[in-house]
Amino acid sequence: MPIHGKITKAKRIQNEQQMAIIVAKLLRETTGKGPRNVRAKILEDVVEISIEGFLTDLEQFLIAADNIVLVEQIRECIGERIHKEIERKLSEVTAMELQVLHVQRRLIQDCCRITLIITS
Repeated sequence: MPIHGKITKAKRIQNEQQMAIIVAKLLRETTGKGPRNVRAKILEDVVEISIEGFLTDLEQFLIAADNIVLVEQIRECIGERIHKEIERKLSEVTAMELQVLHVQRRLIQDCCRITLIITS
């Protein structure tokens, strides 16, 4: 059953706003820089988090100097550190069990999409 049948539209919008705030805060705490924009969307049985403007000045410098592989490694390390925290905090706020399914980073465009599956 789609998640939209389980919660009201107002509650879904509230959950989406809270999720965006939590992800922005976690990124700021982890990297020292918050993203320019974070949007969360609850769709059927998944949650999509879109993040824009998340790279630090140092990461942007490294990418401009043709060191994208290094930045990919840095971001992979950061992801390993915060994915469980994202799952835990978003699950607490939404009362839904969530698990990170996929992370797509487009470093040149300075954007990222995190897809979480709703497991309950």
